[in-house]
Amino acid sequence: MDKTPMYQYIVNDIKAKIASGELKPGDPLPTQIELSKIYNTSEITSRRALSELVKSGNIYRIRGKGSF
Repeated sequence: MDKTPMYQYIVNDIKAKIASGELKPGDPLPTQIELSKIYNTSEITSRRALSELVKSGNIYRIRGKGSF
């Protein structure tokens, strides 16, 4: 069984999309609600993933606008 936490799976997937060029600088990311649907997880988990991506400097968030 894979012991990777679900939020880390989302983080790794988004980092891979950035690295591959699928996501370009300034591209909007799905919302927390959309991410939770895409990855079939809770909003808390998708929020944690976005927070981790901000902490690592991969994305930035603008209140009321979203994550990029």
